Amino acid sequence: MGTVIEIQGHNTYFCLRGEEISINKIAKIVIDLLSSKVRVAHRFPRPHDVRRHFADISKAKKILKFEPKINIQDGIKKYLEHLNTTEIDFKAAMKQIPERNW
Repeated sequence: MGTVIEIQGHNTYFCLRGEEISINKIAKIVIDLLSSKVRVAHRFPRPHDVRRHFADISKAKKILKFEPKINIQDGIKKYLEHLNTTEIDFKAAMKQIPERNW
């Protein structure tokens, strides 16, 4: 689900899907793909949390002829497969990040 960055001249393009998706939907996809029994915990929003996000890819379509080829579920699946091939100790990495609930 990574962002592809294309640079042409002095322009930077973030090539995403161009469609809105909720965090709840992403969580459901991840939970389903992992066959997990994890439950989503809803909390109060933190200051400056982004409530909605939509990537406008019209400029990338026009100038770079970009067209998304992978749907969100397949993209997340590929990303999870990639994570399974890395040698990162995620538990150790998460301990280095202080937990905050602003």
